[in-house]
Amino acid sequence: MKRALLCLFLVGLGVGCGKDDPVKPRPPITTLPIYPSPSQPESVLIRYQLAWELRDSVMIDTVIAADYTGTSIDLTDSYPTTIPFSKSDEVRIVGAMKLDPLMRQVSVDLYPPLWTREAIFSDPPEWVTIRIPDLRVEISTGLDEILATGQYDCTFTFRPITPAPNSPTDTTWAIVRWKERKVSL
Repeated sequence: MKRALLCLFLVGLGVGCGKDDPVKPRPPITTLPIYPSPSQPESVLIRYQLAWELRDSVMIDTVIAADYTGTSIDLTDSYPTTIPFSKSDEVRIVGAMKLDPLMRQVSVDLYPPLWTREAIFSDPPEWVTIRIPDLRVEISTGLDEILATGQYDCTFTFRPITPAPNSPTDTTWAIVRWKERKVSL
């Protein structure tokens, strides 16, 4: 009698009693993205890439410094104009893509083997700049419409954060500046 009451209670909670119906379909196993630790500038770039592809505005907010500045110029345009943007602009764009029901895919290819570290003499000595000469982006909708595509020559500049927010002995990194030049479609 106790077992029957326990089973009834567990079934009410959705737990079951160990005699699962073998025909009942199981829910798909979903895994959350595993972002690498922000302990190196290169891993922050991977976090940035994944956040864009997953349209994760919360992660974008964590990888970008509060005083972040970005610039974009489309050299394929007849009259190229430099467009400035801020952290809030980037967080808002990624968040809007997540909410757009027609958004199908965001693909950001960083091509890590091509990355080079560059010294920017006007930056503080502890900052790191990584150049990606062949970053490719494609944003498309469920209507198979490509909203944005292109090949970019980019530089990302990182600032160390010491101590890290979660550890008094660790250093993490944040993107403080991004410059992109669209070089081809």
